[in-house]
Amino acid sequence: MDYSETYAPIGKHSTFRLRISLATQNNWTIVHLDVVTALLNPAVDNDALYMELPEGWPKHGPNSGLEEVTVLRL
Repeated sequence: MDYSETYAPIGKHSTFRLRISLATQNNWTIVHLDVVTALLNPAVDNDALYMELPEGWPKHGPNSGLEEVTVLRL
């Protein structure tokens, strides 16, 4: 496997316009979904995975008595 290459299928503008036209003519509902986490559950061969806490996530619970956490082991 070549991990340096990325494949992201995209549609042409003409295909998008055709779908919008068909939806309008047939009174269809258009639903849009933008998936940012396309590789959410890949196979992992290393048990020591770490991540930083996302922005806005509490560093520790109120009255927990725990030290501030900035990195989590998955």
